[in-house]
Amino acid sequence: MKFLFAILAESVGVAALSGVRDYCAAFQELLLRNARMLLAADASASISHEPEDDELAVLSGLAVRGATVTQVTELMTMMGGHSLPGPLAVNLKAVDPSEYPFYGEVALSTAQPLQEVLVDGAALASQDLLVRLGAEVGDPVKLGEADFRLAAIVQIEPDRMTGAMNFGPRAMLSQEALEHTGLLQFGSRPTHLVRSRYTRTRAAAV
Repeated sequence: MKFLFAILAESVGVAALSGVRDYCAAFQELLLRNARMLLAADASASISHEPEDDELAVLSGLAVRGATVTQVTELMTMMGGHSLPGPLAVNLKAVDPSEYPFYGEVALSTAQPLQEVLVDGAALASQDLLVRLGAEVGDPVKLGEADFRLAAIVQIEPDRMTGAMNFGPRAMLSQEALEHTGLLQFGSRPTHLVRSRYTRTRAAAV
């Protein structure tokens, strides 16, 4: 009886290990197949400071090799709303809506393209941010030294899981609008994500 129990236990263990191995292989295949969608780009680099001269030279070299480059900036900051007694901590993401994302699509509650919604004076918010703010689309908010209008709810971000900040209430601005907030100053800790896309012919040669 003990012998049969040992055989059964060993069989269960082997089956479990095989199942885990098959799951890992399937998960790895899924990641590889959807890597572009997870990054919203062909490649990505993370910089925790403003790019220096040698880093800018590398980025310029990417364009020579056939890449289109865009920058995504993420940082933790505070947002004020008219119904709040005090500011609320948010994960802020700034993008160039004319380029971002290279792959996938940012789905908004207005069903409009990102380029049409993320214009001067507009900010986007996650659903949980609106709940925390007690706000609705169209309400005014303040980020740093600038005032914005909540233009839409972000329903899908293709690269959210590979960003620097994945949890908590989120807001999105254009890179141009971020410059007007005064948030990028000494003591702030932004993460600059450099996303690049290659044409197929150039990418094969890189």
